[in-house]
Amino acid sequence: MNISTYFRMRAREFGDNLVAIDGERRTTYSQLEERSNKVANWLKDTGIKPGERAIIYLPNCTEYFYFMYGAYKAGIVAIPLNYRFQKEELRYVLKDSGAVIIFTLSRHAAVMSELQKEEGGIQQIVIADGGDKKTGTICLDTILDKYPFDTEIHPALDSDIAMIMYTSGTTGRPKGVKQTHRNNIASAEGFAFTQRITSSDRFFCIAPLFHVGGTIASLSAILTGGAVVFTPGGWDPIRFLETVEKNKVTWAFLVGLMGAQLATVENLEKYDLSSLKHVAFGGSPIPAAMYEKFEKKYEVNTFELYGRTEHVGSSINYDVNDKRVPGSVGKLLTQIMKGKLVDPVSGKDAAPGQPGELIVIGENITPGYWNKPEENAKLFTKDGWQHTGDVFVQDENGYLFFKERTDDMIISGGENIYPGEIIPVLAGHPKVADAFVLGVPHDDWGQQVAAVIVKKDPGLTEQELLDFCGTRKDLSGYKKPRAIKFVDAMPKTASMKIDKGALLKLFKK
Repeated sequence: MNISTYFRMRAREFGDNLVAIDGERRTTYSQLEERSNKVANWLKDTGIKPGERAIIYLPNCTEYFYFMYGAYKAGIVAIPLNYRFQKEELRYVLKDSGAVIIFTLSRHAAVMSELQKEEGGIQQIVIADGGDKKTGTICLDTILDKYPFDTEIHPALDSDIAMIMYTSGTTGRPKGVKQTHRNNIASAEGFAFTQRITSSDRFFCIAPLFHVGGTIASLSAILTGGAVVFTPGGWDPIRFLETVEKNKVTWAFLVGLMGAQLATVENLEKYDLSSLKHVAFGGSPIPAAMYEKFEKKYEVNTFELYGRTEHVGSSINYDVNDKRVPGSVGKLLTQIMKGKLVDPVSGKDAAPGQPGELIVIGENITPGYWNKPEENAKLFTKDGWQHTGDVFVQDENGYLFFKERTDDMIISGGENIYPGEIIPVLAGHPKVADAFVLGVPHDDWGQQVAAVIVKKDPGLTEQELLDFCGTRKDLSGYKKPRAIKFVDAMPKTASMKIDKGALLKLFKK
């Protein structure tokens, strides 16, 4: 069933309730229903056919929902695109997806018009904050003024594609992850169930809506009749606290860096944070020290979670009433999926308590990548289980502990080495600000352990670090770095992951 059908049912039930709080703007379920209907009617009027693709290139804002739900209602596949992508990255996605519509802001009208002329596939460019006859763009206000407020929802099966979300790893071109209507609903309902979300909840949407952390958490709030809170201007720890107080936010999803910054805020008593019940952390492994500092300052329930774009949201998390197990991201969401740990080399089931790659199957799992048959062949086993590429250990109570990416795993002289065991040792050196470990080619061993370091003390030398590792009894000899490079800052991809490809180039001869 079409995602927007679920939204229409919520609009019937919670019509006068707020669905979005965006700075000073307030939008009810009935208003969002009508405005997304108008967008759907415009899409139908253009002659764009169901199944064609529309890019949403916007920061988090209420208009995102107008375009996304309007696209669903017209049978158009939405592509919420990384707002940090530059022109050539945009060009690649346009060509790969075959998108015919772009929803964006006026400040991007010129570059979008250039791409329209250069590539030729774009039929319409809609501007959320105004239009320009010179660039041939259409103003959202014109659509809202001209088109009727009621529409028929395009019928969609659970298995039909609702969205393509482009994810960029640490190397290579972005990949379009296909997400079905059922993928989204199952993931959102599974998350809402474990988080005990109700119509009285208000979710602070900090994670971008081009990321599953934003889309699925928002959909979880909407499916239960709650509200999504945006803050114009992007992330800022003080703005976060002010917004929680002003809008009575009850829960939020943050990344570790945000938690670390919040933990440094002084005079916290100035803010009334009594409405905030729990905070979920995800996006990357969270340092134990960050948790300790955050929990000392904030009297809220905190926990980690694990998810992937290919899982259309989180697939491992906690029930909010559970007690957090330090270092664990929680338990598998077994109401919507199944999973098991296998040896990353042999593919056999991992022994209890031993590390293994998580492979999964279920209602929230993508059917595959857009236009990537070779990648899809790698993504799935012959019997339909999806590789995650992530190594975990599971304890006797079912809690999962993230260890490593399999593509980060180093095989040196036949030994499997997990960088996650080495990075904390290096980061513990008093002169180190940041550390990353990777495998680089070696003629005799296949790979050798290498480290990239951001200095805290400019006087730190390579030999000093090598000597430090040499004295550590918690690092076996084959796990100790053999090569070290220094950088001013870790290079990042557009999705803010460490750019492993850039780091590998540091070690090329």
